[in-house]
Amino acid sequence: MNSEVKVLVIDDEPGIRELLIRELSIEGYTAESAADGLEALEKIGNQKYQVALCDLNMPNLGGLEALDEIRKRWEPMTRFETGAACEGFGPSESCHNMGAAPVIYLSRHVLGVQVDGPVANRRLLIEPRLGDLKRAEGVVVTEFGPVPVCWDRSGADGRLKFDVEIPAGVKARVSLPRPADNVQLTIDGQTVKPASNSSKRFVTIELGEGKHSGR
Repeated sequence: MNSEVKVLVIDDEPGIRELLIRELSIEGYTAESAADGLEALEKIGNQKYQVALCDLNMPNLGGLEALDEIRKRWEPMTRFETGAACEGFGPSESCHNMGAAPVIYLSRHVLGVQVDGPVANRRLLIEPRLGDLKRAEGVVVTEFGPVPVCWDRSGADGRLKFDVEIPAGVKARVSLPRPADNVQLTIDGQTVKPASNSSKRFVTIELGEGKHSGR
């Protein structure tokens, strides 16, 4: 159960801390925050956390230094799992993931990949929320296997381009920002007709297993 996973959000920006705490709470996680690396080390000295989401550039004690210390204190967990991994979201933006625990906010709310309904239905919902990001790329681990996905709107026309791979035996409902008037949506080189449940702002399409590219 998500409520059994305790998350520590470490960031010197109050707005970022509040946003992540709110989103994690919605997902059912128990989340607390620290304003810098020193406060984070004090908290993990008194409590046990399964996941740490940490900014890299902070006053007093930076994110990398804090994570190095956290890894030492969490050595029994990281020794036999994935250790630590970094995922880039721009020239100066990175997400550091301790252990094998998922980075829930980035996987579900930026890259936009999550299970759609009961797992037995073998369906995914893919709905990116890029904010001001021009490009976001990663591999989201799901109950059906890894889902590589890339969203890119860094081109001169500003149109969203994407690449995604749906696991075998899985179908996905993909919800994308609606292109400008009279601009066709193309998937795998073919013009596609949006699903009937599309809205004025978003276009919904259905994709089957395999690799897909669109714009």
